[in-house]
Amino acid sequence: MSELLFRKVLNNEHLLENILDHLSEDFTKNVSIRLVNSSFNANFLRSIRLNYRRMKMECIGAPENVFYPETIKDHIYINYRKVKKTVVPNYFRFLRNVAKVKVEEIIVKNISNAGRVFAEKFHDLVYNELIGSNRANVSKLIGLGELCAECDDCNEMIHQCREYGPVLFDTLCRLSSFKIFDKLHVTSRTLEDFANFCSFFAGCKEDSVVLLDSVVRPEISVDHLVLWINESKVFYENGVKKRDHYYMPREVIDIMLKRSQDKPRIRQAVTVTLLF
Repeated sequence: MSELLFRKVLNNEHLLENILDHLSEDFTKNVSIRLVNSSFNANFLRSIRLNYRRMKMECIGAPENVFYPETIKDHIYINYRKVKKTVVPNYFRFLRNVAKVKVEEIIVKNISNAGRVFAEKFHDLVYNELIGSNRANVSKLIGLGELCAECDDCNEMIHQCREYGPVLFDTLCRLSSFKIFDKLHVTSRTLEDFANFCSFFAGCKEDSVVLLDSVVRPEISVDHLVLWINESKVFYENGVKKRDHYYMPREVIDIMLKRSQDKPRIRQAVTVTLLF
């Protein structure tokens, strides 16, 4: 009788969902549950697919510094759960190859703080082990390009993502086909690169504005422009580290807004985040 009841429980989808809902959200602690029976396994993997369509991966804390052992990190956070750096490759492989997760949104934040070597490896792991051949499913990619100065993989992704960033100056200049972004993230570094490029090739401010208007490509339209502005700059003078305030090149923003407003069917919104 107990065996019959056991089978009924295991084959009841509603009961299985309730059981899984009460398990730890960290699937690595519950992998053994897949061995209970095929129904448990199927529902367990289905739960992972739902929870990992959107992924946030970040490193919390100050950047690693070999001279300060307390800054050395052996983990990062994936969807707010601590994951050992050494486990990340198998973690990604499990999500893609076993759970069959097709990631739709990826946010990468401060991974470089976990060490330069790991950051470079992490970038390749995201493309090769986590996304794999499912690139067409990714509609949002934030922060990964900062780990590589936007390699060929990242340049490919910008053409298909509806939300992307932070985008670099060179990447914007290379976009040749018409592209509408739901959201485009731009940092003060990119704005400065635009302004410096035009200042270098123009003789005066008026000529710079004309050149800038031609550099900001009309093929790019943005529904929501997200600006990450940091006007505080660190520099060294006679070996002494100093910090000063530099104004954002407003002309670049004005022309970006004008480009989108020239297309009346495109709704324009701007979000500004100040970084200190």
